[in-house]
Amino acid sequence: MDADYHGVGGLLPVSIFPYQPPLAMDILKAGQELGQRVGDLNGKYHDGFAIAQTTSKNGTRYSASRAFLRPANNRPNLHIMLNTTAARVLVDPAKKQAYGVEVITGDGQKQKILARKEVVVSGGAVNSPQLLLLSGIGPKEDLQKVGVPLVHHLPGVGRNLHNHVAFRISFYTNSTATSDLNWATAMQYMLNRDGVMSSTGLSQTTAMIKTKFANASEDHPDIQIFFGGYLARCSKTGEIGEIQGTLKNGVPPRRMITITPTVLHPKSTGYLVLKNNDPLSYPLIFGKYLTDPFDVATLIEGIKFSLKIPKTKALKKYGITLNETPIKGCEGKKFGSDDYWECAVRRNTAAENHQAGSCKMGPEQDSSAVVDPELRVYGIKNLRVMDASVMPRVTSGNTNAPIIMIAEKGSDMIKKKWLAQ
Repeated sequence: MDADYHGVGGLLPVSIFPYQPPLAMDILKAGQELGQRVGDLNGKYHDGFAIAQTTSKNGTRYSASRAFLRPANNRPNLHIMLNTTAARVLVDPAKKQAYGVEVITGDGQKQKILARKEVVVSGGAVNSPQLLLLSGIGPKEDLQKVGVPLVHHLPGVGRNLHNHVAFRISFYTNSTATSDLNWATAMQYMLNRDGVMSSTGLSQTTAMIKTKFANASEDHPDIQIFFGGYLARCSKTGEIGEIQGTLKNGVPPRRMITITPTVLHPKSTGYLVLKNNDPLSYPLIFGKYLTDPFDVATLIEGIKFSLKIPKTKALKKYGITLNETPIKGCEGKKFGSDDYWECAVRRNTAAENHQAGSCKMGPEQDSSAVVDPELRVYGIKNLRVMDASVMPRVTSGNTNAPIIMIAEKGSDMIKKKWLAQ
């Protein structure tokens, strides 16, 4: 790690897993062979190949719950309600001021919870705009369609929804598909917090590259590559060497890996609206993935680079071969051509779970902005949103840690306001 770019001592530990499979390390060598740097993607430079840093410690994942909630579990001012759905934010329509929330408990009962200071919405890029819409905050024409009384017209709620969009490429290796997660590896982990189960296998390997569409003078890669599928199968019996799948003509199945190029800065944006005014109904989500041709062209460039990786000298010993089974609906295209890949990415789109932007932060004069730089909802007092929905554009890479950062910064803003009083 580039020590100058990392803090220490916080509640959320960040580390590299204790174990990396040999293939992961060889992929780093393959990256170097292709002219890419190897190092800390959260350091001075942001392009190249790397073993990813994770929110973990000693091979154990740290969620937001483990890092932040558990240490505060006995505080008298913390109460967690399980099996409870937030139905709407309670807003005084005359004062345009939030004063609580209405929830639906596990047994279907409605309950009102009042707030003396503020209401903070942290439902994520789908549920936060849904909750605002259910509360009468959003585009008036959308609210009228589902019979939600308008409290405040805010056109940007639910708009600007976007995601990292990817395409998963599968490959065969020359090794037998055995189950690596067995009693032996479980015991190694329990005793030493080491071995296969102390990591995510191949998926801890990643890369960020610049395609021909990226500005070469900027440290701003436009494709991230994820790797997976190797050392990821659980044994059904617990025995070492258990074969996964069935024999075909007496030959055991081969181990597979996936390489997944991902568009980091999509231009395509979608939106969500309420299906009806029932808080327990799912909203209608229109992802609009790949509607901008630029995203398709960028993803195809990511595919072309990804196909070079298994052909390097560093990976020759693994005998990696491309699975050339055509994507359904693309059989009439020449496999490997740009026309084929365009068809394939549109028919087999692999969106990451990195939704963002649906309650975006922006200046007050921006009609599509939902929150200000203090994460306060425009037009409604004592109401903030803190999650990925406030990102004007999704961050370059996984969103878990940036979302936690938003919450950390937001909590400091709240403390600064109320402790001063």
